[in-house]
Amino acid sequence: MAADYNAMKVSSGMKPAALIKKRKAEVIFERETTVVFTGRYPRLKVWCAECATEAEMVTVFEAAKLARVSIFTIHGRADGGELHHQTTSSGVRMVCVNSL
Repeated sequence: MAADYNAMKVSSGMKPAALIKKRKAEVIFERETTVVFTGRYPRLKVWCAECATEAEMVTVFEAAKLARVSIFTIHGRADGGELHHQTTSSGVRMVCVNSL
């Protein structure tokens, strides 16, 4: 029997299926994203009553960039109560970063 295996190994160069080991490999890709804020209005650190803590507030435009949605979606979520927001004395709506 051993002679048959050795003869098969030499003639075909392959091992029988019972002797082949299968291996699995797991590949993990990591990605890092950097968001750079440029714009007219700076981030404000103010008291957010809904978070009950001091939080960073950004404009609707910056919130849309962060959440990767449209400004209309941010306005809708703020009006619907999903996002914490405040309006400045100059009429600019600021959104709490913690609620994004």
